[in-house]
Amino acid sequence: SQDADLVPGEHSQDYFNLNDSERRKKGIPRVDQHIYSRENGMAINGILSLYDVTGEGKLLEEATTAAEWVLAHRAFDKGGFKHGAIDASGPYLGDTLYMGRAFLHFYASTGNRVWLNRAESCAQFIDQHFRNQVDTNTAGFVSSDFLAKTQPRPQPQFDENGVMARFANLLFHYTERDEYKRMAQHAMRYLATPEIARGRFAAVGPILLADREMGADPVHIAIVGGKEDEQAKMLFQTALKFPLSYKQTDWFDLREKPSVTNSIPFPELAHAAAYVCGKQSCSAPVTNLARLNAVMQKAGTSFAEKK
Repeated sequence: SQDADLVPGEHSQDYFNLNDSERRKKGIPRVDQHIYSRENGMAINGILSLYDVTGEGKLLEEATTAAEWVLAHRAFDKGGFKHGAIDASGPYLGDTLYMGRAFLHFYASTGNRVWLNRAESCAQFIDQHFRNQVDTNTAGFVSSDFLAKTQPRPQPQFDENGVMARFANLLFHYTERDEYKRMAQHAMRYLATPEIARGRFAAVGPILLADREMGADPVHIAIVGGKEDEQAKMLFQTALKFPLSYKQTDWFDLREKPSVTNSIPFPELAHAAAYVCGKQSCSAPVTNLARLNAVMQKAGTSFAEKK
């Protein structure tokens, strides 16, 4: 992050009225050199989104480098993350939540199940440390460790619970584990509490997005083929580029023994193929990239038309 003022504590309206070259002559506001888990999770997610649509390997490398640094320097032993090097008042929900979302995106962008396992570890850490559990009617996930005996009591935060509902819901679809569906519902109960929802006035995007996604299955595109198979790689990249935010991309190499639950019995063919799946069925195997785009477009249109 960066200070708003060139001189700390002095309002810098005149400075920001200058053009770029004039500002640079006067100097640059202080940049905070701390490295935070939450902000890195946000940045990684954005970089992976750019990688998905461009296929530029340097972007995947950049995201991986950031994730590995955070894993090496900010991780707790059991799946969660510290905010910074010193985390006296933490842990905080945002750090583990945004890194968990980044890990799930890594899995979606690579098919590497190591990242999916890390996303699950984050979700389990969140459920253990941040579930709002004053009584059976309490909803949502609080912003800092509920188990820490702090006063005043930590409270749920609106935007974090919006991200939490969507992250846990998508993790449920990737793993088919009901515990994550229940976590999504727990976050959604907070978002949908009348006094919370009405207090947002028009700023209800997180509620609407979470409700939309929790009410339907994502468009599921599964690639079945070896991780070194060129045809499988091209099919997977085509799936990643499909412009739909709520989708599930899997890459199954049937020679592996996946740690992820997969209830669809995909056939083992002599060549790589893609399948576009809904709740009840999957398409016939697709091997042509143009045909895959057409099938995905049809599935995406069907999702958009659902009420």
